[in-house]
Amino acid sequence: MRASQNKTHNMNLSKLKLKNFRGYSNEIGINIDDLNVLIGRNDIGKSSILEALDIFFNGKPDKNDITIGNGAGQIEITCIFDDLPDSLTLDDTVKTSLKDEFLLNSEQKLEIKKKFPVSGSGSVSEESVIVCEYPDNEDLSDLLSKKRTTLKLQFEELGINADGVNKNRSKELRNAIRNHFYIDGQIDTVTKEIKVDGKLDNEDNKKKIWTSLKKYLPIYSLFFVDKPLNDQDSDIQDPMKEIVKEVLKRDAISPLLERLKEAVQEASTAMADETINKLNDLDSELG
Repeated sequence: MRASQNKTHNMNLSKLKLKNFRGYSNEIGINIDDLNVLIGRNDIGKSSILEALDIFFNGKPDKNDITIGNGAGQIEITCIFDDLPDSLTLDDTVKTSLKDEFLLNSEQKLEIKKKFPVSGSGSVSEESVIVCEYPDNEDLSDLLSKKRTTLKLQFEELGINADGVNKNRSKELRNAIRNHFYIDGQIDTVTKEIKVDGKLDNEDNKKKIWTSLKKYLPIYSLFFVDKPLNDQDSDIQDPMKEIVKEVLKRDAISPLLERLKEAVQEASTAMADETINKLNDLDSELG
C-alpha cells in the first residue's frame, strides 16, 4: 500500500491493530511492509486480517464479526500510517501539517482507530478517532472543533496580540491560541483520542478535517482468487473504480478532461442547433 505518484500524497500503512474482531479478542498488532505473507493452518485468522483492512477502508463489519462471547461489545480496527505528507490541506486553503496540529501518536505516525459498537439488538454503529499526543490543557481540548469564526472570537476574548497573525487562517489562529497557554513554547501533551467521525455536531470542524484527511489514505482492494470472476463482479469493478478516481486526480489528466468537456459541449450544442433548424423547416411553432 505505497503512495502513488499523483497530486495527492497517499500515506503508507505500517501497522494494523485488531481487538474484539472474530478470533482476535485481545488487541493484536500486525506490522505491514512492502511484501507481506500470511502463513497458517485453515481457520486460524489469516483471511480475517485482510477482511479487517477491507472493512477499515471500504465498509462496515457485520454483527457476527464481534468476538464470540463479547455480546454487546465493540470491535476496534486501527491502522497506523507513516510516509506522511510534509504539509497538507485540512480545514483551510492554507497548508498545515499533522505535527503542527498535534495529530500524531507518540511515534510521530498517524494512528486512526475505527470503533464499531455492537448493540444488544445486533445493530452496528461506527465512529473514527485519531489517537494522538495532544496538548494537555482543557482550554485547548476542543480547538480542532472550532471553525474560523469561533476561533477568531476565542482569539479576541483571550486578548492575544494580533501582530504577525493572519486571522483569516485557521491554522494561524490555532497556533496563536496554543502559544497563549504555553508562552515558553514547551507544550505538555497527553495521549488522547480525537473523535473525527460518527455522532458529531454538523457544525463541528473536525468533520471537515476528516473529510480532507481521508483523501490522503491509501486505496485498499481485496481480491478472492479462489472463485470465478468476470468483469461484472464487484471484486473487479470496485478496484477499477478506485483506480479511475486516482488517475482522474492527476495534474496531466485535468486539462484533457476539460478539453473533452468543451468538445462534447460544442458538438452537442451544434447538434441541438441543427435539430432546432430542422424543426423550424417543418413547423416554426414546433421549432
